[in-house]
Amino acid sequence: MKTGFWEDYNGEADWAFLDGNDVDVVRNVNIGDEIFHRRYNAYDFLHGCCTAFAQYLNETYGYDIEIVYQRYDDEEDSFKTAKVVHAYCITPEGHYVDIRGICDNWEEFMQDFIDTGLWDNDDYSFEQTYKEMPKDLKTSPDDSAYKAAIEMDKEYPGYYGQDIKESTVVKKEYEDEAEYDGIEV
Repeated sequence: MKTGFWEDYNGEADWAFLDGNDVDVVRNVNIGDEIFHRRYNAYDFLHGCCTAFAQYLNETYGYDIEIVYQRYDDEEDSFKTAKVVHAYCITPEGHYVDIRGICDNWEEFMQDFIDTGLWDNDDYSFEQTYKEMPKDLKTSPDDSAYKAAIEMDKEYPGYYGQDIKESTVVKKEYEDEAEYDGIEV
């Protein structure tokens, strides 16, 4: 099963074509002493702002967050030397969701990170699942990356789980049954 940008992916090229899919949220980019302003694009959420997008998917659709880490030493239990390779979400059916859409094949989902040299599927890598984004990686809803994630979801409806959005949001907002106030869940 594949949705979203996966339908445009031919499996041979890299994901650079995502660079052309942007939204009207501007970010500041520092290059040397100069600051440039440019719009967020889908590629930013594959490499760079994936934690903000995973957090948005988690808070909007109720998906669990999973983060792949890569350690650079042999301290197996140490997060101190682990770097985030990619943050994404898991659907209730066990499919993987990130800016590219939904994919049911783990190897295919992570191939770009192997190809770019960011991840080695070896003893030094591990995945951790969370019910919500860890505090040290959390993005403020006022942050431009989070705002861009919202706009990306609006720009590409149905890519990330639009069909289940309503019921998930209602359940998440009204945890206490007394707050339902006649809303059917």
